[in-house]
Amino acid sequence: MTVPMIASYADAEAVFAKARNPEKGKPLKHTIYRLIKDGDEFVLTTSSKHVAKIYRNSTIEVFVPKYTPSWSLTTVLPQLVPVKVGWIGRKMAFMHTGKSILIPHYKGITFDMLTGECVSQPPTKLNVNKDKRKEYLRDLRVFKRQFETRLKLGVFNAIADQIMAEKPELWGLRVRWNNNLTMQMVAYQVQNKTISHEFAKILVGHTLSDYYNRTNLDHAAFRRTLNVALNNARDLMRIVYEIYEEPNDAEV
Repeated sequence: MTVPMIASYADAEAVFAKARNPEKGKPLKHTIYRLIKDGDEFVLTTSSKHVAKIYRNSTIEVFVPKYTPSWSLTTVLPQLVPVKVGWIGRKMAFMHTGKSILIPHYKGITFDMLTGECVSQPPTKLNVNKDKRKEYLRDLRVFKRQFETRLKLGVFNAIADQIMAEKPELWGLRVRWNNNLTMQMVAYQVQNKTISHEFAKILVGHTLSDYYNRTNLDHAAFRRTLNVALNNARDLMRIVYEIYEEPNDAEV
């Protein structure tokens, strides 16, 4: 069995210690991955997409990184951390490299990096409040129409020109879309069916940091950034809209 580069929290500390610029994280050579620090934890990321989080007790939480090449997950990821990726039907599944049983992904799935045991529990299935869900989807449609209108009017392109005129360091414009404050901002925009100038500027800045070239920006680029923001804030918005209800005792 191949020993991964980061097999514990101590390994993550040792790798990160070699970062030339800690704020940007430590690029992992010959891969699309980067190790960044988030408080006391370390995060394995590709661009704005978080793949895994390593905690001080040497446990690792694994996410489903959309739009990350499958070859990278199945071939490269096990060389970096002790996690293997597979599929059960069409559902992505994970297991520790020292084990042989795949576990279907669920939010919060976590492994002990040292023993290989899965130390998390699948979430309890909750009931869906259909009326609340309809309200959320209605607000989301209105919000997206607001976004498309501004897109067609060139609002985001104008903001991009203003930002580039300031000649910023583009990497500094990147946003952690899974940060609580950022998710709250996204949820606020949807709930109020508006797009504030502050949010638009953050959205455009992050898009610029992804492309590094003003001439490469098109409508699809802004839509991709918005989708990343909405996907990260989705669980928070379900809470804000009270979409899920605890199951009755008889249904547990």
